[in-house]
Amino acid sequence: PNGFEMDSDPATTDEPRSNDTVNHATLCGSGMSPAATTYGMVLRENLLGTFDDIIVTGFDYAADARDEFGTPANPDVTLANSQFFNMNMALFADESGAADNDNGFDEQMWFDMGDNNSEPDPAPFSVEDCQGADGPNDKVTGSGLGAFADEPDWATGMWVDWATY
Repeated sequence: PNGFEMDSDPATTDEPRSNDTVNHATLCGSGMSPAATTYGMVLRENLLGTFDDIIVTGFDYAADARDEFGTPANPDVTLANSQFFNMNMALFADESGAADNDNGFDEQMWFDMGDNNSEPDPAPFSVEDCQGADGPNDKVTGSGLGAFADEPDWATGMWVDWATY
């Protein structure tokens, strides 16, 4: 039920460690709150990384850092040029009074300290705009954001299948 779930070996803070670089991604959740809580990004155990131009919409929460995660001023994962909107419950789980499982890491501060991150209001598109039978509609593909920043027509062609299984 989550967008990204990333981690490393919890038994060591040494090598190997996942070090992800993600650019231009659009994560559209279901827009509904199912039995299990959903997160756009679950970032755990010894993860390192750089995220740039990430769109997260339609989950219960946008992101949840877990375990040791650095500080908002010096995080293990950086986030820039990203937009989080249309969450079912709150932007970050810490806002809802959920159990703190990240040693006090402040996800909102992490988001705010990243270069050019925002919570647009109004949102540039809705979760329903992501979920058409033929894939995302023109509001998503023409937004110039996330996965559609450079080439809005990449999601067309014979290799793409929007069928529901």
